[in-house]
Amino acid sequence: MLSNEHQAILRKNSLFADFGECEFLQIAQKSSYLELKKGACLFEQEQPAVSFFLVVKGNMKMTLLSLKGDEKVLHIIGVGNIFAEAIMFLERKKYPVNAIALGCCSLIQVNAKHYLETLEKSPKVCFKIMASLSQRLHWLLAEVSNLTLHNGTYRLVGFLLNNAQQQVAEKKPRVSLPISKNVLASKLSIQPETLSRIFKKLSKDGLLKVEDHRIVLLQMDKLQQILDTEI
Repeated sequence: MLSNEHQAILRKNSLFADFGECEFLQIAQKSSYLELKKGACLFEQEQPAVSFFLVVKGNMKMTLLSLKGDEKVLHIIGVGNIFAEAIMFLERKKYPVNAIALGCCSLIQVNAKHYLETLEKSPKVCFKIMASLSQRLHWLLAEVSNLTLHNGTYRLVGFLLNNAQQQVAEKKPRVSLPISKNVLASKLSIQPETLSRIFKKLSKDGLLKVEDHRIVLLQMDKLQQILDTEI
C-alpha cells in the first residue's frame, strides 16, 4: 500500500483523478513505491508488461538497441509523468523498449491488471481515460513529425523553448538540462558532434549562452523565428 504522500502524487495524474475514493484506494493497495540507482534497468524490451509507472523523482530514459548495438534514446520521462500505460490496453502485453534510470529515480509502480479490472467497473472514468490517452497519442505523433520533418537546429531550438524556465533573479529564460548532451543528442536524433556545432553556432549568433548544464536563452524572439520559418 502506498503512503498518503505517494497516494496524493498518484491521485493528481489524469489516469487516476476521476476514480471514486473507494476505487482509487483499491488501486493504491496494489501499487508500490520503487527506488532505482543510476543506470538501473527497470524493464527490458520484450519483457512481459505487468505494470506501468509514474516518475516521482529523477528521469527515466526509454531506449532501443540498433542491430549494431548502439543505444537510441526515444524519450525522457520526467517527474509527474506516466509511462508504459498504453501497453495494458494491447493484446500483446510486452514492453516495446528498455527503461533505464538516468540518475537516482523514485517511481510508483501500478499493477496493470488490477487497474483495468477497476476501470471496467466505471464506464464514465473509462471514457475520460480514453480522452487522456488520445491527447498523449496526439503529442507523440507531433514528436515523430518533429523528428522526421525538421533539421537538427529546429529540433534543438524547439526542445529549448519547450523546456525554458523563467529565472526570476536575472529575468532571462534558462533551460537546465536534466540529461547529458549525449543523451539529448540521441533523443533529438542528432549526432553529438552535430549538436555541439549547433550550440556553437547559436552561441556565436548571440541567441543563447551555454553554462555547463544550463542554457541561457538570450533572444527568445529570434529563436522562435527559427521555428516559425520551418527550416
